[in-house]
Amino acid sequence: MILPQFATSRSPVQEQMVQFAGLDFRYGRDGAVWDGDGFSSDRYPSLSPRLPTETVDEYREPSRVFAYGGGFLVVDGNELKWNGETVTTLENTENLLIAGINSKIVIFPQKLAVDVSGSTPKLESLECTLKGMLRYQVSANEYVEDEGQYFDLLRCYYKDNTPFLFEGLRINDTISISGLRYKDHDKEGNPIVNLKIEAITIRYISPDKEQIGFYANSLPKLIKSGLPKPMTFKRVVPDVDTLCESNNRLWATVGNTIRASALGDPTNWNRYDGLSDDSYAVDVATDGAFTACGHYGTHVAFFKENVIHKIYGSRPANYQMVSAVVPGVTSGAARTLATVGGVLYYVGNGGVYAYDGDCPTCISLPFAGRTIVPHFGVGTAQNYYLYADIGSGDMLLCYDTRKNVWSVENRLWLTDATYSDGKRYDLCTDGRLLRSGAGNENVEWWVQLADIDEGASERKRYQKLTIRCQMNGESTLRVDIRAGKGSWHEVFAAQGAHSDVLYIPVYPVHCTSLGIRFRCTGDVTIHSITRQFVALSDLGG
Repeated sequence: MILPQFATSRSPVQEQMVQFAGLDFRYGRDGAVWDGDGFSSDRYPSLSPRLPTETVDEYREPSRVFAYGGGFLVVDGNELKWNGETVTTLENTENLLIAGINSKIVIFPQKLAVDVSGSTPKLESLECTLKGMLRYQVSANEYVEDEGQYFDLLRCYYKDNTPFLFEGLRINDTISISGLRYKDHDKEGNPIVNLKIEAITIRYISPDKEQIGFYANSLPKLIKSGLPKPMTFKRVVPDVDTLCESNNRLWATVGNTIRASALGDPTNWNRYDGLSDDSYAVDVATDGAFTACGHYGTHVAFFKENVIHKIYGSRPANYQMVSAVVPGVTSGAARTLATVGGVLYYVGNGGVYAYDGDCPTCISLPFAGRTIVPHFGVGTAQNYYLYADIGSGDMLLCYDTRKNVWSVENRLWLTDATYSDGKRYDLCTDGRLLRSGAGNENVEWWVQLADIDEGASERKRYQKLTIRCQMNGESTLRVDIRAGKGSWHEVFAAQGAHSDVLYIPVYPVHCTSLGIRFRCTGDVTIHSITRQFVALSDLGG
């Protein structure tokens, strides 16, 4: 019996094009990058180099950089520098908290401010303490003609009647005063001495600095000062654990309390006069310590490891707090917090997260559960950069927020990074401050792709791999392959510009898995890999 023959259009050799998917350690991801350095997602889904960099400044032992108002504040050894000029020296440069407000950059725990509004930076202390052996004189409810209103006025004198000057204090400063004598008696009938006023706001200072005034009837009834007694006037700034700026206020946490400075004034944290520019404080009852805080478009977010407290509102009278039990910032990762396109990015327990005001989303699934040892993060117009160790040494990872892919920007030894005028600046341990996207650097970069392993290797036999790429300028390209876990062998090399697209054939050896690595210099774009294979039967024939 003769059976009919059916024609088939199936070719014994089949083709499959693979496009690249960024850094991804998950198994079975075609086109994933397993390792590399200096590549970017700028031409995604093609592989291409990062932008060139150039050195813009050099320092001795830099540890921190903060861009603000068109300049750079750098911690160099124990020196604090603004645009290369030493402003002061710091005794302790560990765990610095830095933020900008108006024309000032504030530094904690030193409680210093650098005013950068002028041609020369001006150093200020956030706190102010005045003390001495003094007598005082109070004029209650006295009219001040220049101000057109009544005040409680206070003058102080030394033993020889020399006036005490209230230098360093300003109108609207909320201060504490100790050493006054209150017109009252204790249980034994003795007059109370050394009364301390915890918080009172200065509303008037005489031009000669010899007299300060408070709202009328705001001072308690004081008895006349006798012999000079120790007196202290102090503007207090809290010792904060976390710090950020939002809507012209400094926000911070102190223990389990959320606090905010007075509006536009980083020196006053204890003003509670019922006005819109007052300070603010609220306690929370959730477990654990605060790990970070940051500004989000509609609110200020305060992070613990598993909780986010959100403060909404425009002034103390209408501030309200909403809390959510979600992944927060892991302990020690406060510097990874950065904003890109209105989204907060940070390292939390279990990965890297994107917070859009609702529930944080994990964006580090491509890391396949690898442990992340974070150092710092910085945001640009489109990318979130994270300097961390994910198992193969410290590297600057780049997450493209529009394309949702990771890449390895560089493996330099960095201490900090910042963003200014559309450029990212990297601070290296060797003292260089590098500007990205500038200069004539011929970038050296390399990429190792995920091994080609179909999971059922006996059912496919690879005939040829065709790599499609372009080379411009003074560029070089080398292609290496390896069988299984064997040694790398170079199978192709080229240099110089090529006007047309290059098609590079690679003939693999028979193996269960095949590794491919590209080593490039300069402007090389690798578009895709086409795999030609013969599909075998289930019996291997």
